[in-house]
Amino acid sequence: MSSPLRAGDLAAREELVERFQPLIRSLCRGWPDYEDQYQEAICQFLELVREYDAASPVYFGHYIKVKLAWRVKNYRRLVRRRTRPEAPLPDPEHVIAAAPDLAERLDVQAALSRLSDRQRDVVIRAYWHGEDSEPIARDLGVSPRAVRALRLRAERRLAEILADERKAG
Repeated sequence: MSSPLRAGDLAAREELVERFQPLIRSLCRGWPDYEDQYQEAICQFLELVREYDAASPVYFGHYIKVKLAWRVKNYRRLVRRRTRPEAPLPDPEHVIAAAPDLAERLDVQAALSRLSDRQRDVVIRAYWHGEDSEPIARDLGVSPRAVRALRLRAERRLAEILADERKAG
């Protein structure tokens, strides 16, 4: 990198953005909110330019291509997580009561009762009451990520329990 860029030369930044525009546009192609993705990619590009070490043996073009692609993918994952709707399920008692026959009601009750107290609490609060991971995490004294992991383990366990019940029945 030249020293004017390190000093914050606007013209040098603009020239770099112009040179790497085909790469930036190709990484944003096919995204529904193209303009938002493009702006985020430009910001990430400029941040990567600032972070690049000119003494590094890695060619600048390769560095930008790999790092920018990784950051754009992470941004997309973040946006998907934020916009993914999680429809709350009805009250557990209502689900059990609405099961067409007594056997199904007992299967649901039995499956829920075989979860640990924490797993059952997380499943009921997340799906039946529609709570996000953050308030559940605060109440349990753990991180939201731990709540999501607990919920996933509970979902897998419920699926196993119900599959075993159906095979046995």
